[in-house]
Order: sequence, then C-alpha cells, then structure tokens
Amino acid sequence: MSVTLDCAKLTTREINTSIKRLALEGETEIHLVNPEARHSLGVAVFDPIKIVVEGTAGYFCGAMNDGATFHILGNTGWSVGECMLSGEIVVERNAASGTGASIRGGLYDRLHDAARHDDYLRRCSRRPGRLDVRWYYLPGRRAQPVGQ
Repeated sequence: MSVTLDCAKLTTREINTSIKRLALEGETEIHLVNPEARHSLGVAVFDPIKIVVEGTAGYFCGAMNDGATFHILGNTGWSVGECMLSGEIVVERNAASGTGASIRGGLYDRLHDAARHDDYLRRCSRRPGRLDVRWYYLPGRRAQPVGQ
C-alpha cells in the first residue's frame, strides 16, 4: 500500500508527524512529492517503512533512522542519514558533506559520483557495529563498487 504526501502544502513538522502516524497505521510506503530541498525530512522514524523522496531533500534527511528505508530520487544536503541505527538510505544523485555522519548501523547507497566521499566511507566502514556501507560510481549508469 502506498500513500503520497504533498510537501508543498505542509510544514516539516506536519510531514514528519504524518510519516510517523501513517507508519503506525500500517502503511508500508510513503512518497513525498515536492520536497523542495526541505531540511529534516523523515527524522527519527523507528518503523520499518519505505519513504521515497521524489526530488531533492535538504539537510539531515533520514537522521536518527532506526529501521526505515529511504529512497531519495534527487540530491541531499548535509548529513543525510546522520545517527542512523539501522535501515537503508539510497541517494540517486549527489549527497553533501557529512553523509552518514555518526551512523552506527544500516546501509547507505549513493548511486552517483562517489569520488568525493570514497575516503570518508572507507573510514566509516572500519567502525565497530552493524554498519554496511556500499558506495557506487555510475559511469554510464552501470553500478560498480568503488574502493572495495
């Protein structure tokens, strides 16, 4: 079952409250349209739900995530997935600095030019815990692991 939230008509607080309410009601997938690079989308989601951001997200998208899956179809600002305990974050385009900062577990995929963050993620993957980081570079949209 899939639900669509139009972010253009809601505040960030209303978006996050709606995500948590819908997750508790048993929804399995939420599409956020018109995110307009808004900061802090999907913060502190503790339910196993898929959140698709149809556009660009601002800072701290998916921060403090514990079990949710985020699929961001555009770019993200700083610190996407910051303090993630478990779950998955996939970014289709570019992610700014601080990507995956302080994550303790989960999976982070970035499906675009990975050269900028390759060294950072190599350091992250050495941290103890359940961290599984995959970083891809897509020349001609063909995924291949970088730095493995």
